[in-house]
Amino acid sequence: MNAREALAGLEPVGGAEGLKQTYEVLRGKRHYLVGSTSRVKRRSGNFNIVSGEAVDATAESFAGQGAITSKMVRQRLQRRGISVESLEALNILYVLVALGKARVDRRRSQRELFFNLTA
Repeated sequence: MNAREALAGLEPVGGAEGLKQTYEVLRGKRHYLVGSTSRVKRRSGNFNIVSGEAVDATAESFAGQGAITSKMVRQRLQRRGISVESLEALNILYVLVALGKARVDRRRSQRELFFNLTA
């Protein structure tokens, strides 16, 4: 996918709060764009593309479960034949938060993010 395809027809979905950043999620035709602004550089930010297929597979696979980590997402998707990097697995969880299908569980750890998915 090139930049033009990634940015075409994006619609806002919502946001998600990480440990240190706020992420905004936009939906494309078959993907999501997860973006955050830089805390150090003004008018800069980071944007990551996440497969819609991977988001759907994660929501289905972990529906109703709690204490989900990005590592668990990566391993489960790998078994289903969907290859994702560690950062992409975390961004999948942020997309699910923005869609209202997951919540960040802040009770568990100060160093690692856990997510609870709805049924």
